[in-house]
Amino acid sequence: MFKNMKIGMRLGWGFFVVLLLMAGIVLTGIRQLGAVSDITNRMATQDWTKSVIANDVIDIANDNAAASFELFLVSARDEVAGIHRRMDDNKAKIDVKLEQLDDLLYLPEGKSKLATIIEMRRPYVASFTAVRDLLTAGEREQATRRMIAETLPALKGFLGAINDLIQFQGQIMENSGKQAAETYSDARTLMVVIGLIALIAGTGAAFWVARSITRPLG
Repeated sequence: MFKNMKIGMRLGWGFFVVLLLMAGIVLTGIRQLGAVSDITNRMATQDWTKSVIANDVIDIANDNAAASFELFLVSARDEVAGIHRRMDDNKAKIDVKLEQLDDLLYLPEGKSKLATIIEMRRPYVASFTAVRDLLTAGEREQATRRMIAETLPALKGFLGAINDLIQFQGQIMENSGKQAAETYSDARTLMVVIGLIALIAGTGAAFWVARSITRPLG
């Protein structure tokens, strides 16, 4: 069939094969770049955001701890009331942050770590609230003992659970970065291979057409 094919048809088939391979290169590049884009977008909009939110929770919790210590130093009613409002506002902010994390976390292990954070938060909130109530009632010595024996260890456990989630998110981002690099490398290799095939096919088609022209001429 190919032996009896006219020159125009041979040219057409040669260009068709080359163009088909070039289209394969373009489609491969688009698909693989899309995969890299998805990975980097997830890193920027979800994984990094989760780490930022978790660090915000740590900052707010530390501010509440500082507020608890400040209650030991002030006695004026308006100052005490201001610290109470600040602590209540911080509690509400942490509630919002934890809800945001719940919406963003998509892996079961991340969900489990968030559940641990919520569980570790309960005794901490209950303890510093009790310390606040003791100070309001004038039980400074009892409040001090409870702060040292209960509140600070509970805070340490709460912050430790948050740091555990942050480290987990760091591992996810590291793995995502490796995945993006591997996807890019695979795409580059595949495009080079298809390009070489296109070059060989184009060279072969050119030789085939040239020979079909020169052979009748002797």
